[in-house]
This record gives sequence, structure tokens and C-alpha cells, in this order.
Amino acid sequence: MEETISFEAEGYSSFAREQCDSFRLSNYLCDVIIVGKEGERHPAHRIMLAAASPYFRAMFDGNFLESQKPEITISNIDDAVLKHLIEYAYRGKIECRATLHDVQCLYEGAHYLQFDRLLQMCSDWIKHHVDSSNCLSYATFAHQYDDSTLRRLCDRISAVNIMKLVDTDDFRLLSVDHVTRLLSHDELGVRDENDVVGILHQWIKHDETSRRHHAENLATKVIRLPLIDYSNETSSLDILSNLDSSSSSSSSSSCQRRVGCEGVLLVAIGSRIYNEDTNKYDFDSRAQTYDAYSDTWTSFPSLEVQRCEPRIATSFGVTYALGGRAIDFEVAAEYKSSRLAVVERYDPERRRWIDDVASMSTPRSRDEIVCCADRIYGMSLARDEATCEVFDSTTGTWTPVASPGGGERRFRSGYFLSSLAGKIFAIGRERSSGTFGHMPYDPSENRWLDFRPNIYIKSIGSSSIHYGSIDDRLYIFTTRSVEDVFDGRSESFIGDNPFHACSLQRGNRRRTSRSWLCMTDERKSGT
Repeated sequence: MEETISFEAEGYSSFAREQCDSFRLSNYLCDVIIVGKEGERHPAHRIMLAAASPYFRAMFDGNFLESQKPEITISNIDDAVLKHLIEYAYRGKIECRATLHDVQCLYEGAHYLQFDRLLQMCSDWIKHHVDSSNCLSYATFAHQYDDSTLRRLCDRISAVNIMKLVDTDDFRLLSVDHVTRLLSHDELGVRDENDVVGILHQWIKHDETSRRHHAENLATKVIRLPLIDYSNETSSLDILSNLDSSSSSSSSSSCQRRVGCEGVLLVAIGSRIYNEDTNKYDFDSRAQTYDAYSDTWTSFPSLEVQRCEPRIATSFGVTYALGGRAIDFEVAAEYKSSRLAVVERYDPERRRWIDDVASMSTPRSRDEIVCCADRIYGMSLARDEATCEVFDSTTGTWTPVASPGGGERRFRSGYFLSSLAGKIFAIGRERSSGTFGHMPYDPSENRWLDFRPNIYIKSIGSSSIHYGSIDDRLYIFTTRSVEDVFDGRSESFIGDNPFHACSLQRGNRRRTSRSWLCMTDERKSGT
């Protein structure tokens, strides 16, 4: 067998591509001219266009007249966009203005000429710029171009923000199919099904002559009739009057509530405050809940065990208060605290907290407890001996899980835990060097992965830092601004993102330690 040897010129493909692009610019060996809508002529090489686009490949290789014509007119793409697309065929990259209009035009051209990779990049860029002001129009745009992932995102944003959209022209002009899809969404941001009746009524009323005949069919498709409160005056709208009584006679227990109806609350419990009148610390055991739907604060039953910095977590619909600190303070300059292992459960029928749950094996405070996939984990990573355990609410027991070990896998105090993308992330400073980074724990494999150094956040561990997760992203912020955003899927910091912290209502006395903010589910936990 003969010996072979391989010679490879580094960067040759890039060099060849650059040469072909220079030939295009100088109209050297070009064998076709692409003419745009306004008549601008773009010399090109058939082989390069065919390699980049199935549209051109079929055109040049098939029995079309264009396969032999020296000039080809593409009359439905603007010249500026067509120029960008031809540049992309040669360079694999283009530059355009970072506006939704320009990227949308590029998207349309890439879709028509079948530049699939460019189409995906445009779609991804649009996804990061969709918000409540443009979600309805971009849902229509995505449906037109059969972009299912973009449409799902737009539909979700539209559903969550439905009460902000019902009075807009974009909503009034929606097609019957779009309204059906939107009002059927599980995450529709309504208080109850009576709100859906009112929303549907508004859409029909905008053009009653042409939409009235859709009322009965729409009502049966989008309104979850067993959940309607017929004692409420909104339910008496004539939209429902002609429905067969059997349509709403099924048991409400078999009809699932929308996620948007569940009510997301921010709960704050326990903090120490400085009383200027007595020159001492007092314990503020008041609890408050924040309802984002109505933008209101309401009182909430206080814990039976007075403590600061407990962790509130929901597991399989039950709300728990775990750990925290018992504080003994007599004078302003000095106080002592000790961690607690106690766990309390909220009883919605008696509207009180009950300590009938097994305590943790190790006393822990706020940042050492996290909920992931309906299980509650207690993890102390800054002590001399790391201890980790998991609470199974179905059995009411705590079970040890893998600990990260010692040395570089230990954190300084001031770290925090967050559940993102099915993993638990410990974020803080490595104990020996002080390097900031994160270390993931995989519950499915019960093991800690390697510590990964990353950007150091100066305010980490300070009393002004807060954090919360949305859609697998962790937002780290102070009361003034976002410090950073950590993406759980890519496991990297992705920079600032607009996010506004909402703070508790507070009295005239200065609060000297931050309250613990957590997100729980009002109706799933029965609160």
C-alpha cells in the first residue's frame, strides 16, 4: 500500500472566497447579471450563487429560461436588499442597519431566495427585539413566513400582555384565526375566564357586522366555559346566551386553569430594622405579597418562627418557608445571628404557617436553598464541610445528595444558588483565590460539574444585590440598575438587559438588611 501525504494551505477557503468576491466587484469572469426591483444591475458568478442558494441552484440547473439568460430580473426584492444577499453569497456575512425594518426586509429576501442560514440569523435577531409593542404584528409576520418558533414567541408575549393590547389597533385588526390562537393560549394574562369573554366582546364589537357570525364558534373554542362565573355581570354578555347549555355543564375540575390566572406573587418575609427612637434593632415580621396583575401589595400571614432571611419555595403546589437566621439584637452596633434548620408549611385552609415538616439536617439561610424541578435543595458550600440535601415533598423527608468536594470547589460567603435550564448554579467567588465564577450541579446525574471562572461582579454579596430568574436567565441587579444577566443554557454572562426591581412598601424606619424576594404561585399553593 502506497504511503500518502496531505498538504493543506491554512485559510485557503477564506482566500478563495475573497478572490471570488474581488472578481465580482471588478466584473471579472461574471456570467450573469441580477437585476433588482429598481433596475440596479449586480454582476455575479452562477457557481457562487448556486452554491449559496437552492433557489439559484434550481434556476441555473433546471429547464428554466433563466438557466441560459445573461440577465435575470428579481422584481420583488429591493435593490439594497438584493445587494446584501449577493454579498452574503460570496462573503458569508453582511452588515445592515440594526433596525427591525431593515432586518425584516433582509428576512423576506432571504426567505424568497432560500438563504436558510441567513434566514435563521435574521429570525434570531428579531426574537431578541420582540416586545409587547410589536408582538402582534410580528406574530402575523411569522405566520406569513411559516416561522413557527418566532410565532410561538410572539404568541406567548402577546398572551402574557393581553390586557395591554386589547385597546390597540393591532389587536382590533387581528384575523379570526389569530384571535382564536391567542385567546386559547394557556398563558393568557387574565384574572379569570370572564376577562376572556370581555376581550372577545371587544374584538367582535370593532367590526360587528362581519364578525358577529363568528361569536358562537369562537366562544366555544377560546372560552373555558366550566370556569365562567355566571354571577359576574360580564358573563351575561349575549356572546354566551345562544350556547347550548351542555357546552358549559362539564365539571370544572376537568377544565385546566390558565397559567396566567394562577397569579405570580413576590413574597417578602422577615427583616431587621433600626428604630431611631429607641436606638435599637426591632424585628419586622410582616409579610407582603405583590400581585403583578393588579400592581397591588397585600398583607400575608407571618411565620410562626420569627426569623430573618428565610427561603420561600413551592414544591408540587405547596409553599414552604425554610431556614433563615434567628437574630438577637439589643444595641444598634452589635447583634448576633444563628442559622436555623426549621421548615414551615403554609396551610391555605387555616391561612397560617405550620411547622409539621421535617427540619433540614443542617441549619441554612437564604442563599443556601434553591428549588429545582419541584424539589427543594439545601446546599452549604462556604463552610469547612460542604453539605447538600434534597427535600422530597411526597415523602416529607430530606435525603443527602452529592457535595462539590473541597479546595477550589468551595465558595466564599456571599455566593448564591439559582435554578436554570434544569440545573442548579452556584455563583460567587472561589474560596482560595477569590476568582468570580459559577459551578453547575446536574440533578439528573447527581454530580457537580467543573468550576468555571467568569466576570467578577463587584456588588456580589453586598446588601444591595438582588437576583431573579426568568426563562432560564438570571438577572443580577441592584436597586438602581442591572449588573449582569447570566444565561443558563449557554452558561455565560450576556451583559446588561432592561429589568426593573420592585421594592417593598416600607415605613419611615430605615431597613438595614434586605428582605428575601421570591416567586411563588398563588393558586397552586392555595394562598
